[in-house]
Amino acid sequence: LGRAEGVSEQARRTCEEGMELWDRVPKDYRQQEIRLGKLGIEGFDFRRFNKTPHSGLENTIPNSWVNSWIHTMFHFKPLRTRVLNSQTAKELCLSDELGFLFHMLQIANGDTCQATNFLRCFSQLPEASRLELLDTSTATAFVSREGSDKELLRRAQNLNRFVLEQMNKEMASKEGGGSAIDSVFGSTMLRNTYLLPEQILSNSIESREFQWRLSYPSQDDSKAGEGGPTFAALLEASLKSEQVTRSWNEGTKSYKPTRVVRQLASLPNILSLDSGLESPFTPGAALFRKDNG
Repeated sequence: LGRAEGVSEQARRTCEEGMELWDRVPKDYRQQEIRLGKLGIEGFDFRRFNKTPHSGLENTIPNSWVNSWIHTMFHFKPLRTRVLNSQTAKELCLSDELGFLFHMLQIANGDTCQATNFLRCFSQLPEASRLELLDTSTATAFVSREGSDKELLRRAQNLNRFVLEQMNKEMASKEGGGSAIDSVFGSTMLRNTYLLPEQILSNSIESREFQWRLSYPSQDDSKAGEGGPTFAALLEASLKSEQVTRSWNEGTKSYKPTRVVRQLASLPNILSLDSGLESPFTPGAALFRKDNG
């Protein structure tokens, strides 16, 4: 009985501390309780909780995790302006559907919108289907499965790269030149190959990139310095990387050791980074934690 009373007292103190913290949160920022009527979410007035002209996207439809990416793109004004002012006659065109959705967000004046058409177009693209970026099964879209967090992390990391590359192709073809995607996110990547040990430049290739992936040091390297690498050092190492490998040389008709240097040659207006995190325990993940300082 005494043990039960001790547990009860501890639970009471925990509850009181929680209520005290809750009272410190301003009313407008507290978690709201939504009570749905007979019509469900269709009959709910979201304006009671949103007095601003900024509209949101419903998160009760499959693959609604894409909403955060859509909102991010919406607030890039150069991209939003170009997307709103270009249209094609294609049936499946991501840039067109994103333009329609942006227009809805602009005129909704605080009401909620749905990204259903954009996600439908996305899911019907053969390239997106092969990459399995979206869950096409409504029955499993909301089911939490073992390893689902890791799978969602993989999808989110690949989503931005795929959509930017896909929209760049669409907009370049209809604009007859450089696209809005290229002007906002495009950067030049230079890939030089040197023959060893002479350090002779054998090949140089330029390409346009819309996203760069962060490369983390191994666990042994990260322990070498106290606290691990800073984000600035990590970014610098990711934008210029080297790798020594063996490749076929046509001149000598044999495999020779080569040094491949991959580096950023021109900065974009907006640098898009892939965190490269497979899990919260990936080496380097501490850089993104709130308590890292």
